[in-house]
Amino acid sequence: MRTDRTIIVAPNGARPKTEDHAAVPVTVSSLVDELHLCADSGAAMAHIHVRDSEQNHSLDPGLNKEWLAETRRHWMKNWLSS
Repeated sequence: MRTDRTIIVAPNGARPKTEDHAAVPVTVSSLVDELHLCADSGAAMAHIHVRDSEQNHSLDPGLNKEWLAETRRHWMKNWLSS
């Protein structure tokens, strides 16, 4: 029996908005905060849903690239200062 596991999280889903639940991370900074909580709880990977300015899920390549770069920048800044 395997005892090792990898925890993968999807902290914001594609559909929920803050009007559905106030804690849904819909900005880069709120997503980074949530990812830190997930990592502290044992998560090793995250599947994120990028949001546009109206909190809708977006597949726009430019917006996804922007979110990825910002998430990495915030993550590394916070991780290195810990």
